[in-house]
Amino acid sequence: MKKEKPLLIDTGRGFTIKYRGKFLYSSYNPVESVEKQVKRLSFPEKTLVYIPSLSLGYGIKELMGRLNQHTHVLCVEADKILMDFVLDRTLVPLPDDTRFSLLQTDNPIEVVEKMKLLGMHQFRRIIMVSLSAGYTLHKGIYDRIRQIIDEEIRLFWQNKMTMIHMLPLWIKNIFKNLEKIGHGNDFARIKSDKPVLLTGAGPSLEYNLALIKKIRKKITLVTVDTALPILLHESIVPDYIFILEAQWANIYDFIPCGEISHIPVICDLTSHDGTIRPFRNVYFFSTQFSPLKLFDRLKNFGMIPSVFPPLGSVGVTALHAALLMTTGPVLVSGLDFGYTDSKNHSRGSSFHLLMMGNTSRCMPPGQWDYMAIRNKPLLKAIDKNGKAMLTDLILEGYSRQVNKIATRDPRIYDLSPGGLDLGAKRIKTPAECDTLISGFSTDRKKHNEKAMKKHDFVNAREFMIEEIKLLELLINRMDNCIKKEKTEYSPSEAALIQSMDYVFSHFPDSEKALTPDTGFQTRAMISAFHYKEILKKLTIQ
Repeated sequence: MKKEKPLLIDTGRGFTIKYRGKFLYSSYNPVESVEKQVKRLSFPEKTLVYIPSLSLGYGIKELMGRLNQHTHVLCVEADKILMDFVLDRTLVPLPDDTRFSLLQTDNPIEVVEKMKLLGMHQFRRIIMVSLSAGYTLHKGIYDRIRQIIDEEIRLFWQNKMTMIHMLPLWIKNIFKNLEKIGHGNDFARIKSDKPVLLTGAGPSLEYNLALIKKIRKKITLVTVDTALPILLHESIVPDYIFILEAQWANIYDFIPCGEISHIPVICDLTSHDGTIRPFRNVYFFSTQFSPLKLFDRLKNFGMIPSVFPPLGSVGVTALHAALLMTTGPVLVSGLDFGYTDSKNHSRGSSFHLLMMGNTSRCMPPGQWDYMAIRNKPLLKAIDKNGKAMLTDLILEGYSRQVNKIATRDPRIYDLSPGGLDLGAKRIKTPAECDTLISGFSTDRKKHNEKAMKKHDFVNAREFMIEEIKLLELLINRMDNCIKKEKTEYSPSEAALIQSMDYVFSHFPDSEKALTPDTGFQTRAMISAFHYKEILKKLTIQ
């Protein structure tokens, strides 16, 4: 059967197209109706104007005339037959403007790649403008593209804000952990002959404590730091503690735990050095939160452990690690990503203990939880049992990440009776759990163990000395450029700046790094001096 071809129809007031049983424009006055629509539109700066379906291109020229310099129009045509038909006739010339892009695809990934080429930093929002009924021919595709673009813009600025606030601390922690890397282990060495159970600190964990005790000897137990005191209070000692936090706040998770230095720790290269200092056995991984050249230099010194994708949440990252540790099932408990009965953590967590310790007549039990939850922008959600619960944007985003992981890997099983749906298979009874873990066996010889090279502090010191030299060179070059009022960097200067990207990657205007600007250069020099002083103190210890 031949595919239907578009039909060009002259209405006497302009052309319209009939295609797949639809008129893509008005059959009475196609041009005027679109122009009236465009005249009613206005857009704030840094908007991506998304036009689904090119059709005959009516209204695009008029739309471009209403835009400011910091707005871009992206037109996507999902129908190749329609696209070829329109371009062959060129009834309406397309704008010759850098603010206009046309893409023929039905693949959202290609659209995202195009946006990255344009520069994701240019866009704060997306507004969809449908100028023809071509949108209705592939509505599902166009809506999906809009949804993914919106999500990519949101993630870009979420990551940007995280980088602005956290990157200096991450870099500082990496430098401080260099000595520990030399004496530590690579996460890749950890392989389990048993199923792995991962515990988070969500309210549902307390309902699984009896079951965890019962199956303890049959599993490898990994707990996130916040859940550690909950387990130890029940005399459940985990096999590994998982630490991701770069700040000192999670030290509270270890205060009520007593002597725990013998428990092995799995931690990120950016973890707070004071938190992991007491532990005798540390396994490192590296979350490369940005493609910094610093990581390449560390790799050349043999000081980069197993690389993890940047997943944000300690629970999601720990789940990724658990799946790498075993070829068998991974059970999870306490990854709720929401608030149950106005609780954000299980009883026995550090947050719960602090709340109880600060209880008074004016601050009764439960008030801390209530205030902590109500101070956040909350979302109404449906839990895995079909009941209403509260969550927030961040936690809901983490639950979507777990759902994506569970879609790719069917080995995840959820023990928790509450919380958001993780997309994992649910285990509802102890008998089901026992059947699952009893049926797993593995051949230990198949595991490919990998260890980091064992270094002493001399190797870390050599790296630090080389890094100090690079920072000093950057400071001198920037100072020289300011004094000479340079308007362009030489190739060697540009290469140096790019190689030291961690110095300025947290700047809100980091994309201007290769455009000489006195204000940017001064801030970069201050940042470089800050890192140089950290490294100098470490080399003389």
